Amino acid sequence: MWVKLLMLALAGAGGTLARYALQKPFEDWAMRVTGWAFPWGTLPINAAGCFAFGLVWALSE
Repeated sequence: MWVKLLMLALAGAGGTLARYALQKPFEDWAMRVTGWAFPWGTLPINAAGCFAFGLVWALSE
């Protein structure tokens, strides 16, 4: 159980870093295209993270 919790914590930290890295490019793109900023970097990172988490969790069972 502790290994799974550690993996979850590491994945959360990785997701945080990925969102931070992608937020600025996506925000700049949204500003050019729509004229207003929206946190578009969060959506693909969260979707990919959910998929990866589910896959790893299922494979670890």
